[in-house]
Amino acid sequence: MPYWHYKHGALHYQEFGASPKTLVLIHGLGDSADRWSRQIAQFSVSFHLLVPDLYGHGRSSQSTPRAQSLFLSAQSIIDLISSKVAGDYAVFGHSAGGYVVAVMLASNLPRLRGAVFMDCPAHICLGDGYLDSNIGPRSFGKVMPVLILEAEYGIGKDTSNSLREFFSNAEYLMVKGVQHNLMVSNSQVMNSALVAFLNRIF
Repeated sequence: MPYWHYKHGALHYQEFGASPKTLVLIHGLGDSADRWSRQIAQFSVSFHLLVPDLYGHGRSSQSTPRAQSLFLSAQSIIDLISSKVAGDYAVFGHSAGGYVVAVMLASNLPRLRGAVFMDCPAHICLGDGYLDSNIGPRSFGKVMPVLILEAEYGIGKDTSNSLREFFSNAEYLMVKGVQHNLMVSNSQVMNSALVAFLNRIF
């Protein structure tokens, strides 16, 4: 099993595909990289995939302080990308994984082509002191392509309005009749929306 050893501990990740285009899939709290199995099967054909377990989840280090685990996971994933990804890439965060994506955007990373937030409440994605003082999307949201996916019965209600304050050009899709884990409950619709978005930004 591959691990990325950064200063915050061992970050377990899965890697698939050999394309010069990379997609990074980031799960939410109480979940793991295994949640993305239906996306891995489809997107590994045309993309290089990096699919990490956040600290405190899956097979990653369990000793990271819970209050800091998302921010430290973001730092480690950024370091992983800097080593494993040579070309352009996009990031996809589900639920609290959206916070990790927001930290990455705030870091003004080179070669990052676009971001997807899926069913992520704005107070989780954007609501802490680090992002309040360092938020990058506020300054380049007009040019960074962003897709916001929301499940009708998920936890991200009204995320679209809140995130559009930061991402003025965001595309938005509400998927009817599904709950929070959209990648499982309606993977066909989610994958189709992701394919269309990735085709536009790469």
